[in-house]
Amino acid sequence: MTASSSSEPVSRWRSILGRIPVAVVVVASAAFAALILILPILPGERTVSLRAGDVSPQDVLAPRSVTYVSRILTQQARDQAAALVTPVYNPPDPLIARQQAETLQAALDYITNIRVNPYASLDEKLADLHQLSKVNLPADTATRILQLSDPDWEIVQQESQAVLERIMRQPIGPDQLQTIINSIPNYVSLSFPENQASLATDLVRNLVVPNSLYNDSATQSLREQASANVTPVTRSFVTGQVVIPRGKVVGEDDLEAVFMLGLTTESLNLRVAASMILAVVLTTMLLSMFVSQFHPEITRGLRPVLLFSLILLAFLIVGRIMVPGHTVLPFLFPVAAMAMLIACAYGRRLGVLTGMLLSIFSGLMGGNSLEIGLYGALSCLAAVLILGKGEKPVRFFLAGVAAGIAGSAVVLIIRLSLPASDLIGIITLIAASLANGLLSGILSLGMLFLVGNLFDITTNLQLLDLSRPDHPLLREILLQAPGTYQHSLQVANLAEHAGERIGANTLLLRVGALYHDAGKSVQPKFFVENQGPEGNPHDRLDPEASAKLIIQHTRDGLDLARKHHLPTRVRNLIIEHHGTLRTNFQYGLALNAAGGNPDKVNEGKFHYPGPRPRSKEAAILMLADGVEAKFRAVGPSTSEEIETLVREVVDDRLEQRQFDQTDLTMHDVEIIREAFADALRGRIHIRLRYPEDEKKQQSKNAPPGR
Repeated sequence: MTASSSSEPVSRWRSILGRIPVAVVVVASAAFAALILILPILPGERTVSLRAGDVSPQDVLAPRSVTYVSRILTQQARDQAAALVTPVYNPPDPLIARQQAETLQAALDYITNIRVNPYASLDEKLADLHQLSKVNLPADTATRILQLSDPDWEIVQQESQAVLERIMRQPIGPDQLQTIINSIPNYVSLSFPENQASLATDLVRNLVVPNSLYNDSATQSLREQASANVTPVTRSFVTGQVVIPRGKVVGEDDLEAVFMLGLTTESLNLRVAASMILAVVLTTMLLSMFVSQFHPEITRGLRPVLLFSLILLAFLIVGRIMVPGHTVLPFLFPVAAMAMLIACAYGRRLGVLTGMLLSIFSGLMGGNSLEIGLYGALSCLAAVLILGKGEKPVRFFLAGVAAGIAGSAVVLIIRLSLPASDLIGIITLIAASLANGLLSGILSLGMLFLVGNLFDITTNLQLLDLSRPDHPLLREILLQAPGTYQHSLQVANLAEHAGERIGANTLLLRVGALYHDAGKSVQPKFFVENQGPEGNPHDRLDPEASAKLIIQHTRDGLDLARKHHLPTRVRNLIIEHHGTLRTNFQYGLALNAAGGNPDKVNEGKFHYPGPRPRSKEAAILMLADGVEAKFRAVGPSTSEEIETLVREVVDDRLEQRQFDQTDLTMHDVEIIREAFADALRGRIHIRLRYPEDEKKQQSKNAPPGR
């Protein structure tokens, strides 16, 4: 016990260091999964490289369904709404009207002075009138004004002042100025002579100016309000829809659609990448926690973890090729095959979980399609439930049929509720679902044989083949060590009975029990169950040599298992079923020969080399082997004796800490103890004694000579 305790820290560090490669494989697999989901897989995928104004050389199709708010179209709608807002002008400014009226009055006074100047000629007067820049009279108008009589000129002055006042009283914006100027004749009194009306119009024309100034802040506020009231423009595309038809001039909104569909390598993929990376991280964490709690044996070796990762990555690549941008192919993606493969190799619970997780990723790859995700998840669940333990090839066929039926039901559930679904489309998808189910059954069965041989994964099909009595190694055990063979059958019955109660792999237990003492067939006469009337050869050996021969049977069994290509999990049961136990009988003989002084005995030579059991199955087999051997040696005849026998064996193994490397609980141990006791009680029976048997017994018990 001291040596064992001192080696525990070393074993613990070795266990921790041994997990590093496993952690590296898990992290690397997660990274590869993220890359598979983010990067293009097929040539030409996501290679749309167009610019605004280009002519599309081909139809650009949506690889997935998507609905998004179009920034381009929304901005265009907002700009249009803002442009429709009428500019806001301030009320008419009376100061501007007065200024213009004063300008007109000054011009009229100037003209009057020129008219009454007796010293200036006509040409000089015309030249002076041309100096009126603000009025800017045409030459013919200036001539006519100079030729007017004083009364008529007085009337023209009054009318021009009245016209300007009428015009400037109303609001005049910059955009209305030309219209107002053109309508000046309409403001002249109808009673005014035609020839004089044109003079008043020319005098006023250049003095009409905007008096209602533009209010920029008020206008901008209204435009912002109008823009904010615009509902965001949403665009939707379904898988396979034409986004940009061939020959169309590409606009900014088209580039945005391509961008949102992830068909470019621009910055949008950062969002897609972040989403996929988060999904992969979450999935990896959930799987790791699930495996550590329910399947810790997977993480004890690099090979099972590597195979598990390769299976997931392989199917993820296939899904990445088949699902995005297709209509029927997603329903042919054999996700149920992966679920069945994982279920057979690692357990049904893990098969269901991985199948559902991969189905979720299928839905994500299919444009966040609930239909594709639900289709895969229910197909996997149906397949694994029907598959059971996967002990017969026909179960794979039935599981595939179940997956196809479940997938077809999902198609009907989803498609019948969609008004746009047509009968031909529904029939096509149902046919794809049934074909997918059959493909999944065939594929999982074929891959199971392939990965089982390449990666040394123990499957139920292999175990069933090993349990056949005509297996070469079993026949060799039967022929060379028939007593050992019978002992192994009894151990198998005990182990299977107990394993069933605590949820262990009963088929593995039976096969492991059948082969656990295969090494005894090498030198069968050194084991009591194979000895005949010639006696026990151990009586002629010293205790150390005797113990060495007994201990050697685990190594011999391992060599035979390798020779006959038994899977690793069965080989582990052969080498672990004695753990580091001691051959107590031989040790007792050595101790007696040393006069009871343990210091004179090398106890290490009487211990099995181990390793100790590392799985539930190995622990159950150790207990079943010990209980069956002691039952055969002691021969208890009552239930109480059986319970005492079983408890002694169980307590001895616990005391020697043989189960420290397993995940057995004390509750499991108690269930195993009860299972053994129940099974052994069935082997106690009272035989009916016939009269001739009584006579023989009396004759046997009579004193000599009678």
